[in-house]
Amino acid sequence: MIDIKKAGMEDWQKIRNIAFETWPVTYGTLMPMEQVHYLLEKLFSRHTIQSQMNENGHVYLLAESEGIQVGFASYEINYRGQPRMMIHKLYVSPALQGNGIGTQVLDALTGIASQKHQTALRLKVYYLNRKAIRFYEKYGFVKTGIEKTDPGNRFIIEDEVMIRELLS
Repeated sequence: MIDIKKAGMEDWQKIRNIAFETWPVTYGTLMPMEQVHYLLEKLFSRHTIQSQMNENGHVYLLAESEGIQVGFASYEINYRGQPRMMIHKLYVSPALQGNGIGTQVLDALTGIASQKHQTALRLKVYYLNRKAIRFYEKYGFVKTGIEKTDPGNRFIIEDEVMIRELLS
């Protein structure tokens, strides 16, 4: 069993550590390592995490097992003015994937979304990340389109948009 708690800025380094542990394993064979390193530095700096929390309305959750961080997620309520929870991030330590941690985090996010009167969960997943796409499909997410993002440094990110409708 894991504990899932709301993270604050004091937890930014824990979030960063999990990202730096997860990304090379997850994306190292899917995109150039130069891109992996660039995106890690850009997305998981103290400044970026602080900006997401304080200015963009992102809430971070830490997943812990016996006091050790095993994953994290971030979400936003009423994404783009609609009653949909946007799951911006969900990462589980590679050595612990397949043990139900991701499902427990999604269950927690679904509970929060229901409490906040959201009608759906929405997320984006890198289009080549087949393992994650299968995981989300098993949880009831459906592919609804493609979004491209320009994070800079001549890189373009192509993501599958996935949605899971929630019962009212």
